[in-house]
Amino acid sequence: LNSCRDGIILEDEYNSAMRAMASFNSSDFKGTGEINKNDIKIMLWLLGGKEPSDKKASQEISLLNWNSKGTLYLIDWIYYLVSTKKPGVLVDSKAKYYFDIYDTSEDGRLDSFEFSNLLEKSLLEDSFLKNGSEKTALQSKKVFDGLAKDLIILLDKDKKGYLNWKDYKEYKDVLGDQKERLLN
Repeated sequence: LNSCRDGIILEDEYNSAMRAMASFNSSDFKGTGEINKNDIKIMLWLLGGKEPSDKKASQEISLLNWNSKGTLYLIDWIYYLVSTKKPGVLVDSKAKYYFDIYDTSEDGRLDSFEFSNLLEKSLLEDSFLKNGSEKTALQSKKVFDGLAKDLIILLDKDKKGYLNWKDYKEYKDVLGDQKERLLN
């Protein structure tokens, strides 16, 4: 949980883990500590706050690590939400939320248009570009469109032209490593 490795768990980190655990436990109707594929849609609904489409639920099901009984343990659900390069460190607590918000097609993946919008929103948040002119906004939109396409080519492991949640987590890791390097 401790993303800074300083012995202090931040409120966002705690809330992120608790939200994941609560969505799992609320979907574990039998109280066995495991859920089946039929329960996934309910779990995603509880985690994201809105009912996911069948297509999105199917995409998530294909990415999860199911055991030989065809069920999912809580630890595997938490691991699914955990950063790929730094095991034991949760990604930004809002990463999955924003991934789902910008997945406007609700298919469990980001195409270049959706990813460009996410990049623009997240990178302009604290940027000088957000107060720029309309011309600057149009120029930056073209930059984000190109950046999104380039990053998808780089991060898309199965080369299908989109980022699924696992691909996006890797992007978040790379971005976090770069940010860390710049600050130190």
